[in-house]
Amino acid sequence: MNVIAKLKSDRIRNLAKESWSVCWPMTLIMSLVSVIGLTDVYVAGRFGKEAQAAYGLSFQLYFIMSIIGTALTVGSVSVVSRLFTSGRKEELRDAIDSSMVMAALSGFVLGILGLVFSSHIVDILRVPQELKQIAIPVTGIYSIGVFFNYLLMASNGLLRACKMIRKSLWTMFAVCVVNIVLVFYFAFYTSMGMNGIAWATVVSTLVGSILNGAYMRKLMTGSVHVSVATIEKIFS
Repeated sequence: MNVIAKLKSDRIRNLAKESWSVCWPMTLIMSLVSVIGLTDVYVAGRFGKEAQAAYGLSFQLYFIMSIIGTALTVGSVSVVSRLFTSGRKEELRDAIDSSMVMAALSGFVLGILGLVFSSHIVDILRVPQELKQIAIPVTGIYSIGVFFNYLLMASNGLLRACKMIRKSLWTMFAVCVVNIVLVFYFAFYTSMGMNGIAWATVVSTLVGSILNGAYMRKLMTGSVHVSVATIEKIFS
């Protein structure tokens, strides 16, 4: 009876309501990401099993290059969400600025490394020659998109932390539409072929970064100010 009474309490209902307000947009966002991935796999398959296998390898390398961005986003969300609820606006703006600067720098460095070493990584993995000639250029293009992907991940996380998750949802809806339209257009109606799959990802993440940047203008100071204390909190 005590459990039933607690479940009926206003406090539990409010907590459940708040949790659901975050849950359903995140569910849709993850669904949109899945649709993008499945579309890319389908289009790659239209070029043959070798092309589909090469795409899978390239996307795994892209995923690995994005791991640091994911970790930074988790740390940033933890710090920013606490500051957002505390009402400390100046510290909040510093934390958001610091998070975006770190995401941009990390994405730039990882993107350059991926672009420079993508062919060497594919060689080390002993990929068959027929896959290698497809995987290397696709991985190089994905490396260019790492920078925009880091910005998109970081800004999506910060919007969630500042209770603006619906704006993040609209951004990801736009990213999904742009990606699906472009992946078919680039792959089948231009000379890009398989490379068009990666270029569609680059362009769509660029669009998402711009949209989130517009949403976050009021949350940022407008100056490049990196707080050392905030960076320590993110990594702690």
